[in-house]
Amino acid sequence: MILCEFITAFALIINCNSMYITLSPHGDLVKRLSTWLVLAGLLGIILFSGTFLNSCRLSICLIYVLIFGVFLTGYILATDFYNFTAFFRFAAVFFMLIIYYFLVHAGGEIPGVLVRYRQIMTVLAAFSILCWLVFSLFKLIPANSLAYTWWNGTDGFTRVKSYYGIYFSPQTIGLFGTRINRNCAVFVEAPIASLHFSFALLAECFLKKKSSVPVMAILIAAIITTFSAAGCIIAAAAMVVKLILYILGSEKYRALSGSKKTAIRIIIAALIILAVAAAALIIYGRIGDKSWRIRVQDMRATILAWLDKPIYGNGVNNFDAVKMHFGGTRVNNPGYSCTTSLGTILAEGGLMFGVLYIGAVVMAVIRAVRNKEYGNIFFSIFILIIFTVTIVNYDYIVLLMFVFMGAYKCRGARYIAGCENK
Repeated sequence: MILCEFITAFALIINCNSMYITLSPHGDLVKRLSTWLVLAGLLGIILFSGTFLNSCRLSICLIYVLIFGVFLTGYILATDFYNFTAFFRFAAVFFMLIIYYFLVHAGGEIPGVLVRYRQIMTVLAAFSILCWLVFSLFKLIPANSLAYTWWNGTDGFTRVKSYYGIYFSPQTIGLFGTRINRNCAVFVEAPIASLHFSFALLAECFLKKKSSVPVMAILIAAIITTFSAAGCIIAAAAMVVKLILYILGSEKYRALSGSKKTAIRIIIAALIILAVAAAALIIYGRIGDKSWRIRVQDMRATILAWLDKPIYGNGVNNFDAVKMHFGGTRVNNPGYSCTTSLGTILAEGGLMFGVLYIGAVVMAVIRAVRNKEYGNIFFSIFILIIFTVTIVNYDYIVLLMFVFMGAYKCRGARYIAGCENK
């Protein structure tokens, strides 16, 4: 079962904008294989767990599959179907994740696949820092080949430096009057690497009962080497929130007098203000650069495309509907996707798809407040923020996050827990 969890987690990482699924000539094959690995891995976990024989879990699972089956069937019937293959893959993994969660992890524990994902990403973060220092920063070992990827190419393929196929260097950033390679690890760009490191960091900070300081340090260091403004802001905010939750939840704090508690609260308020000010300065510093302009143009285009068909959207993977609203420099460099996943989901899937994502976060926050699980509140909010500003529209690791947030201690999960505790 553990092996299946590692295989699934590994496939989720490869499938989510790794360089391997964009390379010529076998990128599409790798992407399809990673999809099948995700499905096979989840199926293996379910079979090895033996919980599929539990009538209570099975009945609740079938109810949720039926509900979402009717929902997605209604979506198909109500829309001009655009890309059957993309929709089928999305639906297959979505349903398998629902089945996996309710048959294996509905008792309230963190999904094993998410735990393995965090572990793999921690190792990859440490390895990527080493590669970044040796290959990119100090250039002790030169690239041994060039890889051809469609990710950065408007027409055709773009060449990127490959270091034995275990590390790629597709992006640089201007700092201190020179160009510095960003740590992209095995991903197509630094923001995607930052996204994966951030997901692992959030899981370590807010889902694990006792967070590991060395693990958090490794993941934060990896995020910093990507030079991703969004990633650095998320990492800093997560650390501030983690510190606040740790202080307020400690026995020493509870034993303090009222005046001392007030003083600590004032210090915490000052920390929050400083964190917000630092984030504002980072964002202000990015205003006007190319990346910022593209994000603003993408947000505008996705909103306009969504307003064309607000309920059902323009069709899954129908990026042409968004490109119609591009303006400025984006017209000459449309690429293959937008820099805002939430905007893309609304533009292509309308409110019917948007409610699956936003609704999962809202329900997760409500349940976390009710159960006083404050770490889950910030985990859900940070995941939504990352999803909004990164290109991971229909990626399976994101589906896992949102299925977990939507299903964690939901009514069906509580019913299963009640049945098994009798």
